[in-house]
Amino acid sequence: MARLRGLVESRSLNAAVTWTLVGVLVAGTLASLAVGDLLWAVFGATVVAVALVPTVVMRDASVLVAWEPLALAAVPLVAQWVGLFVTPLTYLSVAALALLVAVEIDSFSTAEMPPWFAVLFVVLTTLTVAGLWGILQYFSDVLLETSFLAGRVALMWELVGATGAGVAAGVLFHLYFQRYGSIGGSSAEVGGS
Repeated sequence: MARLRGLVESRSLNAAVTWTLVGVLVAGTLASLAVGDLLWAVFGATVVAVALVPTVVMRDASVLVAWEPLALAAVPLVAQWVGLFVTPLTYLSVAALALLVAVEIDSFSTAEMPPWFAVLFVVLTTLTVAGLWGILQYFSDVLLETSFLAGRVALMWELVGATGAGVAAGVLFHLYFQRYGSIGGSSAEVGGS
């Protein structure tokens, strides 16, 4: 669908900002790896890999996703560096990563994904990741005797935070799709239709 493909752009300004964000993400990934924070290193590397899919597929360094969702995905890594990290930021980043995946599925495959479905995909992916993360924390606590979960109440609040982040991201992305839908000709037509 052309509205989602509008999030994959080939404008020079977008390319400059996106490449800068990719550099920040690579630096954050390497910093996380250097201090032994494997979870954040893997997350950062995943965001970088997803962000570079359009460049690799189109073999053009100027064809990249829009910088806004990539910036949103980078927020937790930057917040962690400056000591302002909070758990809902993680889920907002997961939502942004889900949006990038939805855009790339729509842009680089024969599948058509209308914006309303992309928003639903983002919200459900965020909730799924939160649920899986809770399950992994529980099993780590039980089997490895860690103390990730402070109790059921803490787990429920984490899931509430993830739900709020997913819904907020869904609303933001809906508004974002409306904005891109109204801008004609500013995006590169990529992928097969």
